[in-house]
Amino acid sequence: MKLTTEDMEIIRQTLLMVSEKLQLSCGNFYVSQSNLAKAMNEVIVSTIGKDLGLIIPKYYVACIDKKYYKISEDLNNLGEFTPMTYFEYPRKIETSLIELWDYIENDREISNRFELMVDLVKTYIFDHFMINWDRNLGNYGVLTAEDNIRLALIDHEFAFSFEFMETLSSYIVDERGELDDNFAKVKEEDLTYFLEHYNPLLTQILVDYYNFLTPTYFMSVLERVEKDNKMLGNSKNDQIIIPGKAKLIKLYEQNYDIIKKTMEDYYGTRKKLLKYNRNK
Repeated sequence: MKLTTEDMEIIRQTLLMVSEKLQLSCGNFYVSQSNLAKAMNEVIVSTIGKDLGLIIPKYYVACIDKKYYKISEDLNNLGEFTPMTYFEYPRKIETSLIELWDYIENDREISNRFELMVDLVKTYIFDHFMINWDRNLGNYGVLTAEDNIRLALIDHEFAFSFEFMETLSSYIVDERGELDDNFAKVKEEDLTYFLEHYNPLLTQILVDYYNFLTPTYFMSVLERVEKDNKMLGNSKNDQIIIPGKAKLIKLYEQNYDIIKKTMEDYYGTRKKLLKYNRNK
């Protein structure tokens, strides 16, 4: 993707404090003003999500007149995308994927209901690994293509950060910039409940993600993101450098260790379940 002079002028002339759909020279894109760290979060999470086969738009980062913007492809190019905010859900499911599960299961006539519920489970687990607790109704939706409905994920600028907390009131970072011990406790309890109460076909998704989304894999993604992406716009340097990369890796490793402890505590001697066959 490249931004023309006309594209940059369109972006300049549009108030982009929230994401807005703009018609640029290479198609329709959603654009909003951001900072470099949050915009890079979008690129990183999008890259990982696509590796996992999730429906998530590709993101780009632009710097125009020293202001940063995040630019995402329009999911309507893949079908009809409808954000969850368009549905009349009970208020209580504003941030709960589990409540949404019950609502879909009981109240919506969907032909591929089980696949949509698998998408919900994948989203729940994905957010655990991405340290993303901003999964409100505006940050995901359904994509309908040829009568097939799938969950699509958007807006991950608060991943790997501790500015937003929608579901865990104890979610904080201590003065050392490390995960708070109480956060670890709540997270372990949450994942343990999931492992104990859900179908093994679904809990196996957690096993597979655990074995795929290792810290080594995460570091390789950061390298790939810096290598494969260029800064769009009129910045003098089009090279992308992920800000705070060392801290990002440290937080990911800490979060992964919490998940690892939960998995080992639950499975015990059944660690053979943790073997991941990348060719399956």
